[in-house]
Amino acid sequence: MKEESSERESSTNADSKSDISKGSFWLTRIVFTRSLGFIYFVAFLVALQQNKELLGRDGLLPVPLYLSRLRQHFQVPGIATTTSDAFNAAPTLLWWITEENLDVVLDVIATAGLGLSAVLVLLGAGNALVFATLWVLYHSLVNVGQRWYSFGWESQLLETGFLAIFMCPLLSLRQFPTHSPTPWAVIWGYRWLIFRIMLGAVSLALNN
Repeated sequence: MKEESSERESSTNADSKSDISKGSFWLTRIVFTRSLGFIYFVAFLVALQQNKELLGRDGLLPVPLYLSRLRQHFQVPGIATTTSDAFNAAPTLLWWITEENLDVVLDVIATAGLGLSAVLVLLGAGNALVFATLWVLYHSLVNVGQRWYSFGWESQLLETGFLAIFMCPLLSLRQFPTHSPTPWAVIWGYRWLIFRIMLGAVSLALNN
């Protein structure tokens, strides 16, 4: 019996070691998850501090005014377009929020983003559900952010966060989930993203 138990322990240890083998990107994923969580945390912290003043009901560029202009833009003479047309132009959860509740919802989105991103930083692990929720929340802000969210790093964060949805397991929050290595498609997706960022920086430097 002792020999059988020792053999089982050795086999499980061997399996765990094989899961964390060279080229599996386990440790890289932990560092990357914490780094991306920190960036999300900063982004949502800025949103919590500034969005009501910038995009709120009495903000400099109010979201209700922006959405109403989108509705007017997608009007066909005599026929009102469906809500899907306007939603496709600016996908955001704020389409279904009344003007009276806008400021509260902006704070709720930012606070929820802060909480989920803090989980990533503390655990050093995430799952597809957490990353997808963060992406939807931040995407909802960027699409109505107008000039305040028109800088390049917002789109880069969204693309990075979208790839991260497929980087981790669906539900597990373990740093070393069993049989869930980082997919190579995601790795090459990030390499392509880095290449485009560097190429854009070089072209910008040459143009200046």
